[in-house]
Amino acid sequence: MKGKYNDLRFELKEILYVEYPECNMGFEIPANQSWFKNEDWIKKYPDARAIYKIIGQSPSLYVSKTKIK
Repeated sequence: MKGKYNDLRFELKEILYVEYPECNMGFEIPANQSWFKNEDWIKKYPDARAIYKIIGQSPSLYVSKTKIK
């Protein structure tokens, strides 16, 4: 008798999550910005309270979350 296997597969994305005092935004990093370094993100969002680079499906469902700022 063969056992049943649970085949869970998740597509992981690179997500940038930016926190401002008045709102937060998270988005998949576009291919043309995938080469950005941490300093580039800080320059692009200078008024952000915090910036995170996330590997996962969404800002709340992730494998890795790294604080940039």
